[in-house]
Amino acid sequence: MRTTLILCLLLPAQEPRKPAAAASIDAAVRGIPGYDLKRQAPLSDDGEFLRRAMLDLTGSPPDAEQTRAFVADAAPGKRAAKIDELLNSPEWADYWSRLFGEVFFGNYHDVPMETQPKVSKAASARMVDTFLKWFGGKLRKDAPWTDIVDQILDARGTDEGDPALAWKLSLYREDGFYSEFAQSTARQFLGIRLICAKCHNHPFDAWDVPHYYGLAAFVARQKVRGVGGSAEKDATDHVELKYADEGEVDIPAVEVDSEIVHAGKPGRAKPIFLFGGEAPPGPGDRVKLLSSLITQKSTTQLPRALANRVWGWLFERGIVHPVDDFAIKRKSSLSPGLLDVLTRHLIDSKYSLKTLIRTICATDAYQRSCHAEGASKPDFSRAAVKPLNGEQLLNAIHVATSGAPKRDAGQVLRMVASLFPAGAVWCETTPLPGNARQALLLRNNPEIMGWIASGGVLAKIKAGPGSVEEKVDAMFLAALSRTALPAERARYAAFLNTHAASGWEDAYWTLLNSTEFVTRH
Repeated sequence: MRTTLILCLLLPAQEPRKPAAAASIDAAVRGIPGYDLKRQAPLSDDGEFLRRAMLDLTGSPPDAEQTRAFVADAAPGKRAAKIDELLNSPEWADYWSRLFGEVFFGNYHDVPMETQPKVSKAASARMVDTFLKWFGGKLRKDAPWTDIVDQILDARGTDEGDPALAWKLSLYREDGFYSEFAQSTARQFLGIRLICAKCHNHPFDAWDVPHYYGLAAFVARQKVRGVGGSAEKDATDHVELKYADEGEVDIPAVEVDSEIVHAGKPGRAKPIFLFGGEAPPGPGDRVKLLSSLITQKSTTQLPRALANRVWGWLFERGIVHPVDDFAIKRKSSLSPGLLDVLTRHLIDSKYSLKTLIRTICATDAYQRSCHAEGASKPDFSRAAVKPLNGEQLLNAIHVATSGAPKRDAGQVLRMVASLFPAGAVWCETTPLPGNARQALLLRNNPEIMGWIASGGVLAKIKAGPGSVEEKVDAMFLAALSRTALPAERARYAAFLNTHAASGWEDAYWTLLNSTEFVTRH
């Protein structure tokens, strides 16, 4: 026993055993057709992992001190501990509530609610802000996804009484509430694009016209009325949403000149759910029935769609891609086995979003480096390099120049507005397009140059102790969460030794304009 104890003390500390679910996910990834172990990237180093995890989970990268401390930490399981720390932070709940907010609303800073009378702009902004805070609170408490979806679908009463009401009110648009409800419910919660079935039976999938209008029929009895005036003309600041005992949706007569599609027969739509279940005729709370059908355990498409969306956020692309385009009749999944493992894990964890993210982040697949030999293919054998969104980019700039992130939606929107084409719906959590205009924006932005010169990080490095080579490492650590490679260190040191005046600002500016800085990798 004494010999065993001595050997244990002499052996290096081992990383705790990977959770069984994470190991199952990794096995499923390796089972993707065409997966080549020879092309598999090694695990990322600590700096790369930390930057990736913080950008993914909180929307901002680490500062130099956080990176130094994490790299120096010799404790086993430090990566798992860091993921837990991030998931329990208010920054995670806030950031991820707005990632979902973009799914639900598009640009959540400007959400038209075209009720009769319409909701005023000020009231709409207040209601959406209340929704996002409510949603963030649910994430912090790790409420089951089924409970969150149930409360969104079944929201009713007044805007002051039910914070989830904003989602339903946002569906009052030009196309009509019933149509928007059918399309948004299918796409946002189930990952299904149902819009083709509005006019004809889907030529490439299982959905037909009765499915489309059947889903819309669940909310045919929804009534909204304004319960207060507004300073804005022909608008209201408060609304009440309730359900009547009567009301139906009719399938319109549609002419389709095609041999491969078939228009549905006009007439009264039956309230039927896509995966089985129908509301009985006569009075009854159809919305509560629909909510129970969507969130019941047998409806595996709800957790399947969530698992795929989360995977897409963490890996740059979904297993089904795009993440809201599950096609039941055709092969749309890169790996049905991988998606089954994730779905089963989500259900077994009682629909815990935190548990799903924690497990995915514990996998080798998530923790792999973005550097590997050979051509890249979508098999998750290496980490993806993807453009930052506006918020991540601005936070990265502030961390690199002042040492701390700064959430300022207005500043983000002003800075990156020119990058998106006219008519695009976007906000600060929308990935940047990565076009030539983005490169010009960073290179020609005097405000960013001002932050480099006055933000404090570079001045501290420049005035601090150490050789020029050591200061080059400090610059790389502050901007890119890693030290310089030998060739980089020599090149930057040679430049700084011959450009002692403004050379420091110029050198740092090149780091902030590098592909490595403006991407998550």
